[in-house]
Amino acid sequence: MFASCIGLTFGLWLILLVFSTLIFHSPKPLASITVDVLSLVVERVITLENRVGLWMAIFILNTVVVIVASTFSAFLLLTLSLEIHDLKYRMRHPRYNIIAKVMDKLGSVLIWKPLFLIFKKLDSSFKKIHYSHPLNDSTQGIWRFCGYSNREFRNIFYIFPYMVPAITAIVNGIVIGMLLAVHIFMGAYNGLLIAGLPGLTAGMFINFISFLCYTMPHGILELYAFLTAIALGRRFALHYSNEIFERRLLLNHRLEELTKDVQYLTNMIKQFLKSRTVLISLAFIISLLFIAAYIETYITANIAENVLTFLIDTLF
Repeated sequence: MFASCIGLTFGLWLILLVFSTLIFHSPKPLASITVDVLSLVVERVITLENRVGLWMAIFILNTVVVIVASTFSAFLLLTLSLEIHDLKYRMRHPRYNIIAKVMDKLGSVLIWKPLFLIFKKLDSSFKKIHYSHPLNDSTQGIWRFCGYSNREFRNIFYIFPYMVPAITAIVNGIVIGMLLAVHIFMGAYNGLLIAGLPGLTAGMFINFISFLCYTMPHGILELYAFLTAIALGRRFALHYSNEIFERRLLLNHRLEELTKDVQYLTNMIKQFLKSRTVLISLAFIISLLFIAAYIETYITANIAENVLTFLIDTLF
């Protein structure tokens, strides 16, 4: 998914840059949009840099990203017990239940059903769970207080833990794809203006090398850390969703049985968060980010300048 997002964004952004050049006679309008998007991240770094320094600012922000990617889904799912309290409240307050059911149906139409369709395309196991046990697709018992059936409720919490790792991978892939496309196209555009057709290839090549020089010295460690964190989050999602499916949880018509299912899943989440695998993985990931932040702050720029100086002197 990460590599696909880079490739798709890169291709789409190149096409948009071409159209921007044809319409506005310059790729700068779209390039400035890219800079504005990335400035949102840079602004956070600058704000934090004024308090703790650049090295620690980069390290702290990257650490937040990997913790979110790896464990945030688990922390969010600890709130599943609130669904039980909500059901109890619906039973006692009919007027609230009417409003809640309307909101359930809106959420189902606008959010969850589109996600179901997307997820079925990406995950073959979801197709299996979605069409299994048709007799259990019911709005009887406690589910008559909801705007969805018991199977739809189970499906929501089946796909929910995948969302945070997926969003993290998609956002990072989009940012890298946008940056790479702008660097290469601007190199080609400036080279064409300066030296004609021969400058197009040279400008593209120099900007591509420049992109690598300014990202790879620290980016190798950062990228490995991010992908490891995403893999850890996906590992939890696989285990959690498999437990829901194999044990046929969150399908019960009685509130007492549903409460037991939720308690079982809550205990499983707590075990995951306390497990040695998670703690050791996070310690390893954070250590990589600490080193990467130091390289980005003190080493990357020097490497990039030396490589580019040598390259330009050699070519020109």
